[in-house]
Amino acid sequence: MKGMNFFILASGCIFAAALVSCTSIDEPVPEPSSSPIGFSPAVNDANTRYASDDLPATMGVFAYLTEGSGFNASTSTPNFMYNQLVTRNGTTWSYTPVKYWPTNTNDKVSFFAYAPHNASGLTPCANTQKGYPSFTYTVPTAEASQEDLLVSTPLLNQNGGEIAPILKHALTKVTLIVKSSGKYDKEITALSLKAATNGELHFKDGGFEWKNIQGEYGYTPATTNLKFGASDDKKEIANFLLLPQGTPDTFSITYKVTDTSGGGNANIITRTLTAQALPATPLWEQDSHVFYTIDLSEEIVTVTAEAGVWEQDEKKSFDIETFLPSDLKPGDYYYSDGTWSDGGLRMIDHSTGAITWTSPLPDRDLTNPDTGVSRECIGMVFSTRMSENDKARGWTHGYVVGLKLSEGYVVDRWTSYSHHLPFGPANVDTPIPNVSPQMKDYYTALDGYDNTQAVTTMEGYVADDYPAFQYAVDYSTTTPSPLGASSWFLPAIGQLIDLWEVLGEDLPQTIPYKESANSMVELTTGSVARIRAHQNKATGTDAEATGVTSNTAFTQSIIYVSSTETGSNSFAIADFYSWNGSMLSRIANRMKNAGQDSYAMLKSVPVLAF
Repeated sequence: MKGMNFFILASGCIFAAALVSCTSIDEPVPEPSSSPIGFSPAVNDANTRYASDDLPATMGVFAYLTEGSGFNASTSTPNFMYNQLVTRNGTTWSYTPVKYWPTNTNDKVSFFAYAPHNASGLTPCANTQKGYPSFTYTVPTAEASQEDLLVSTPLLNQNGGEIAPILKHALTKVTLIVKSSGKYDKEITALSLKAATNGELHFKDGGFEWKNIQGEYGYTPATTNLKFGASDDKKEIANFLLLPQGTPDTFSITYKVTDTSGGGNANIITRTLTAQALPATPLWEQDSHVFYTIDLSEEIVTVTAEAGVWEQDEKKSFDIETFLPSDLKPGDYYYSDGTWSDGGLRMIDHSTGAITWTSPLPDRDLTNPDTGVSRECIGMVFSTRMSENDKARGWTHGYVVGLKLSEGYVVDRWTSYSHHLPFGPANVDTPIPNVSPQMKDYYTALDGYDNTQAVTTMEGYVADDYPAFQYAVDYSTTTPSPLGASSWFLPAIGQLIDLWEVLGEDLPQTIPYKESANSMVELTTGSVARIRAHQNKATGTDAEATGVTSNTAFTQSIIYVSSTETGSNSFAIADFYSWNGSMLSRIANRMKNAGQDSYAMLKSVPVLAF
């Protein structure tokens, strides 16, 4: 009886309406279980197209309530949840209305999940269909519209606990790679990969399967960058997500060869190949990744194939991160007891650079809510992107920037003696591994702790010769780092870039440069003001109103020294400066032996890992 009453409350109003019609007295109805049904999905491998936690932002769920028995493949229907939308916020999944476990232990609920919810081309079965749920699927014709369809192993006959479906790739990922061989430049003017267009996906005991795969369509790459030098290395031009049809189909290609052997005007030769067979193996199977390398020469086209691991496709990443107040994230306040609290970050769209904060920003909390003991705010979390070396030491959470400048060292060390340069003496190559002065290498430079240790423990080290490093080390005497965290250190240039990106909201401007060979990036930005706003909240000081700028780590017309060495006489910097009335920020290289006047406004910022 309890199970029946729960069913009435949770999934329907027909029975309830019938009861009302039989009596005018509101009789008490037993409450369902007080235990809500929660979801915590995972993927069977660590590399999908999806960003945070390797999962999409939504999931669809079918659930079948069977009273007094288990799931019946002939008679059960999705009477409890039908294509229920479940949404991710950070690491938390939620849906409405919330359903609860039945109180009768003999009642069972069976779950079937897929993601993302209502994926493009996917049509679920009717809510009256008996037995295992199924879908029809039509592959979107545009490469950019094809989604990484994930499907779970069924979770049958559950009666409590958190539901943790294991999602698997339901499609085949097909990567096209082109290389050029020979003497002359080439350009592809037409390229298509023929493959099936539609099929049926059916859940079954222990997993899922495809049936009735049929149709044909020539899928074309989204990229228009199809020009190749005479002997270009391999260039990835497409990542299709296609039906696991087993045996590969065919491809067609037209390309032009620019023959310059005769001198004068070039001779353009056009070659067309239609319905060329792809290698028979590897087969196209669900959860498989197949690579085809198309080698273009002046006379022939050859294709080789290999199976690989399903990897994240950066070009088509659904990389939108959302955060709850309880999530650890950039902008959070960091305290003297090693705890942290919400700093107000709610979303980062890594494809567009859009960053969303609460307004106003949350206040710091100087009392630990768990212990009731007071605590001091000593910094702000600015990144959760960790170096492998730091993770190996057990510092896996993120990096914290301190709240005070190197003011004491401006007079005492950096301007008093002409030979006392901020990074170190000119033409001295420290034990720090030199980094190529390119943005792509700057961005991956995250070992500020190792750099600081290498310099401050090297033979013949003199503190006054390395004021930027020594200031970071000395910071621990006034602001001890909490138990379990690293000592304070001078950040590497990649760590300063991370600080710029989120707290300074420079993400949309730095994205294009992360893979570039540029030695300097200039960005028109208001990042200094945005960083200072966060710092003011952390210190409890309005530097703009009070003039107490020494309490904030970031001010205008300041160059910040990194611990990244780029040669015996150069190092990397992050810079705020004014030019023609505009405030700019810059990631650049700096010479150690520059004129002393140019160092009057250099500072260092202490950072720790935890």
